[in-house]
Amino acid sequence: MRRWIGNAALALTWVIVFYILLIATELVLVPWDTAITRPETGTWQRTLNDFFEVAPGSYSVAVVLIAGTVLLAYRALRNDPEAGLRLAVLNLVFLLVLVVTFFTAALINNNILFPYPPVLYDPTYRGFHRSILPGTAIMLVCAGWLIIQRRVAHPTHTPNRLRQKG
Repeated sequence: MRRWIGNAALALTWVIVFYILLIATELVLVPWDTAITRPETGTWQRTLNDFFEVAPGSYSVAVVLIAGTVLLAYRALRNDPEAGLRLAVLNLVFLLVLVVTFFTAALINNNILFPYPPVLYDPTYRGFHRSILPGTAIMLVCAGWLIIQRRVAHPTHTPNRLRQKG
């Protein structure tokens, strides 16, 4: 029974993580989503914005990360059928850290690094320059999540250089 609960919780957390990552992708990689003016068609800014604004681009980040975590979980569940609950808890911790990190990075980015100018509308305010700090913060949290998940999934794993030769 514990195994089924753990696996159900793991699947539920994957769905939640997927949708949070979709939102984060939209917020970071689509800076002209609600802008009155957009870059000219054919520029790299417009192409990148348009790619991540709709499917399949909007799903790409979430699908890659969830696929990676599913592969890690599959290997873990083969070795330890009750690892699902540990991985589900790790996913919830990841979500909390991701949300806190994103909002902290966004506050620093929007209030200190790139505060909005004192005009009603500034078409040059939006852009990928405002995505660097939040995007980097999200990437670091996601990389840490996958690294920690690998360790939680494989607690006896040691790198080759640390193994005893005998």
